[in-house]
Amino acid sequence: VVEPVVEPAPAAEVATAAAASANVVEATTTSAAQPSDEPVAAITTTQEPEPVVEDTQVAVQKALTYSYVTSNIAAHIYFDFDKNNLRIDEQVKLERAIIAAREAHKLFKVSVEGHADSRGTDTYNYDLSQRRINTIVNYLNLRGVETNSTMAWGESQLILNTDGSENFDHSRRAEVIFKIQKKIAN
Repeated sequence: VVEPVVEPAPAAEVATAAAASANVVEATTTSAAQPSDEPVAAITTTQEPEPVVEDTQVAVQKALTYSYVTSNIAAHIYFDFDKNNLRIDEQVKLERAIIAAREAHKLFKVSVEGHADSRGTDTYNYDLSQRRINTIVNYLNLRGVETNSTMAWGESQLILNTDGSENFDHSRRAEVIFKIQKKIAN
C-alpha cells in the first residue's frame, strides 16, 4: 500500500489562501454631520468557495470493493466400535484442523456431522452419532472454537469399500468442516 506524502504549505501561501476564502467586506460610509448623495452604507460581500479536500486514504477505501473467497478445511475423526470418546490420534488430527483454520483467516464457521456404522438399531446409531457430535463440540469449545451447526446422521450415510461392502471403520466418524472466508480487495 502506497500512502501519499503531504508536505505542509509555506505560511505565506496559507495566509494568502485564508484571505482569499474569507469574506471580503467593502463599505462606504458618510459622516452623519455631512449630508451626501451617496448611500449611507454600501456593502459588497464576496465569498470564494472552499476547496473540497478529501483524505486520500478515504478516497482509496471508497474506490475499493471486497469479495470473499471461501474454502473448507475438513477433518474426518474416526471412533472405535460403539464408542464416542476421542482417541489420541484423532485429537491430533482435530487440533491440526483447528490450527489450520485459525491460520487461514479470521472468518470461519464450523459444522459437525456425526455418523455410525450399520451395526445396531437406527435409533441407537442416531443417538451414538449425536454423542460423537457432543464429544467434538466439547473439544472445540475447550479450545475457544464455536460450532455453528451440527447434524446427526446415524447410519444413513455409510462409507463403502470398492467392492460395495461397508467400511465399518470409516463409517464410525464425525466430519468437522471449517468453512473459511477470506476477505480480498478487488
